[in-house]
Amino acid sequence: MAVMSAGFLPECLTVFCSNKCNLACRYCHASPVTAAGPPISDRVLADAADIVAASCARRGVAMTFALLGGGEPLLDRDDAARILGILRERAAAAGVPLRTYVATNGVVPEETARWAAAEFDLIGLSCDGPPAVQDAQRPARGGGPSSPHVERSAAALRESGRPFHVRATVTAESLGMQSDVVAYTAGTLGAAEVRLEPVYANPGATVALTADDADAFCDGFLVARRAGAELGVPVTTSLMRPNEPHGPHCNVLRGVVDLTPDGIATGCFLESRAEGIDARRVRMGGAHPVTGRFELDSARIAELAAACGHVPEECRDCPLEHACSRGCPDICMLGTGSGAPHRGTFRCRAQLRLAAEAVLA
Repeated sequence: MAVMSAGFLPECLTVFCSNKCNLACRYCHASPVTAAGPPISDRVLADAADIVAASCARRGVAMTFALLGGGEPLLDRDDAARILGILRERAAAAGVPLRTYVATNGVVPEETARWAAAEFDLIGLSCDGPPAVQDAQRPARGGGPSSPHVERSAAALRESGRPFHVRATVTAESLGMQSDVVAYTAGTLGAAEVRLEPVYANPGATVALTADDADAFCDGFLVARRAGAELGVPVTTSLMRPNEPHGPHCNVLRGVVDLTPDGIATGCFLESRAEGIDARRVRMGGAHPVTGRFELDSARIAELAAACGHVPEECRDCPLEHACSRGCPDICMLGTGSGAPHRGTFRCRAQLRLAAEAVLA
């Protein structure tokens, strides 16, 4: 039997099925590889699915499965189908409904896009905007544009009748183009929702945003949101959730079991490799060295929840004290990031500005 963790009641199983990718995005935090490693074992997948399904059954809620990648999850369609089949089987065995989601860069064969539309409830398509923006920020690995492939995949999804959302990364170069991004992704590609996310501050982010960019991001986002409203398409961002109690994006705080290609349960969505997971000390579980059965680490999960859920002293008089990501993922509540200043950072300023706009709306 898979081993659960007392006090941790996950509702979502996320699977990073591979670190292989066919793009070379300028700001990528994942350092993808060109060759896929061995697949996650059926046993680990089934055990992890059983843990999440049992938790959902106990709470009387549906189970969510998200297929992601430290690379592109649909490069190996057969493996994606294998993983999806196991999840469906285990959810059915537990008697819980299963909601399925896949995130893709769209640079896949047309038949793969049509397969995904038939198999998943919702598709997340990564696209940074019109071809000039997309091809500059998300070029194909080895060179060449990615936008024609994305347009072809979007057309296949539209024709299949499956709704898809677009996630666009906003960089310093595209701060003032957010309404153009919405016009293209909603109007041209046909997205049912557009999510505008500022680029993460990480060593690979050559175009990271600064605190002085906060107002420009907010100005552009608000204009883009009005453009989306005219098209009947919601335009969202994780920085504008004032009515949703939340903290950092840590998996222990969001009820997520996140499996890496090595079958490790990671506490951070930025880490999909064992070396990074252990360096940051966010390992939540994995296969037992003797039995090979997947289990969660209750003690470490409790430690992570306490550390990640901590509210810094400087934030305790803030109106967003319980509706703020604490600078995550730019600032991590673990390790050296726990002492980093939060007030006045890009995410702090942007969240306060957008919260005020929500109140005034």
